[in-house]
Amino acid sequence: MISPSSPPMRGRRVATAFGALAVSGALLFSPAVSANATTPVSAEAGAAASQLSLSATAFTVGDSITVSYATDQPDELNWVGIYRSGQQPGDGNSTLWDYTPDAAGDVSFDLDLAAGEYDIWFLATDGYDALAGPYLITVAPDATQPAPGDPNAPVEIDPVSTTAATDGVIVREGFDDGAVPEGWSIDAAASDSSPYGAWTFTTRDEWTSTVDQMRDRFARPLDTFAVADAQQFGGALDTTITSAAVPVDELATLRLTFDSHYRGAAGQTGIVRVSFDGAEGTEILRLDSDSVTDGYDARQMNYAQDVAVEVPEGAEEAVFSWEFTADEQARYWAIDSVAMHAVQKPTETDPTQAWVMSDIQGHPGDLQHALGDYAEI
Repeated sequence: MISPSSPPMRGRRVATAFGALAVSGALLFSPAVSANATTPVSAEAGAAASQLSLSATAFTVGDSITVSYATDQPDELNWVGIYRSGQQPGDGNSTLWDYTPDAAGDVSFDLDLAAGEYDIWFLATDGYDALAGPYLITVAPDATQPAPGDPNAPVEIDPVSTTAATDGVIVREGFDDGAVPEGWSIDAAASDSSPYGAWTFTTRDEWTSTVDQMRDRFARPLDTFAVADAQQFGGALDTTITSAAVPVDELATLRLTFDSHYRGAAGQTGIVRVSFDGAEGTEILRLDSDSVTDGYDARQMNYAQDVAVEVPEGAEEAVFSWEFTADEQARYWAIDSVAMHAVQKPTETDPTQAWVMSDIQGHPGDLQHALGDYAEI
């Protein structure tokens, strides 16, 4: 038989035009080289007492057919095969098949086939000698379904919804409304009415309308994001944006991710803190002149921050804050796409990982720099 659409051959003694091959005391044959491999014995000549009975002869794609069989030569490896009309068993794979081990019985097939004509054969002992057949059936297209390859065929796609159960994200905030999100707050030492006198929601076009200085390299946001910008404010700045409370009960670890675009300067600091159940905040990320190269640090510009936080036993809520303090001559910090993730429990095997490198279409040297970063990773 031809694998995999046809049943597997098992070693047995069979007479062939090429004789027998002895292997460890057994005789093995392949029906593909049988004297009858391409010319099955007719049902009348091979087994006049063997026959098939079909539940019908005309079908629609997707219908089921029941094939009843009977033979005076039962064998556990007798089988029924469905072939394209005109194809001889042994010349290629059957499209559907099943064993018929008894003297009489039924086998059923779902005709999930291309429309057309097919022959059904009753074949002997895992080979191609015909016990009965061929029996012709026709399979018509399903008129309720578009024809294969129809460019105008409708496409039905079930909507995808994600929850903490599917992607581990507990809360996600993108600032797209351009206002302080529900449950969030902004505190600032300067007046909130002053331009850039506190964390401000803006777009890339608005943010770079009067001055750029690498602000446009924050390529991750699609719309509005939050910025703290001492340079555009024109003075010392001390401002904090605080998230809504995040449920953390029954979690051992919490992941915070957010898009970050930080250009450092002397006298400037960006700090992320987490507070559980109203307790004093704990610093989990610090960006300053000791951790970031002032002026230009490619690793902190258009960057995806990812911080894991251990959750104290019994804690129920967590609140995150982004604090930006800067002298008069300092720079800026922009954030977007804040998400808090439930960390999966450790597995016994290493998880599958994939590193993805992308050119952000910024300065011509960015790709070269990315290649170096990729090699280091």
